[in-house]
Amino acid sequence: MLVIKYYLPDLHRRLQLQTQPTPLEAGETLEEKLHCTAERAAEISSYAECQIFLYVLLLMKLIDDGDLRSAKEFGDFVL
Repeated sequence: MLVIKYYLPDLHRRLQLQTQPTPLEAGETLEEKLHCTAERAAEISSYAECQIFLYVLLLMKLIDDGDLRSAKEFGDFVL
């Protein structure tokens, strides 16, 4: 969820899923945790292929967590 929140913040806000992002350690920033600057994240997020890859990762995470209702709603949302 941390990756979705960082690379696709508008999607993360719209979904309002129950799963929360991984907490950061004290003094650690998102850029340090994900090894990516905000400018690079914006560039990566602009490509449709990267967005679809992140969608698939999120869908797999929801299914693995057993949150099938959210997985179905997210799948319907993406389609």
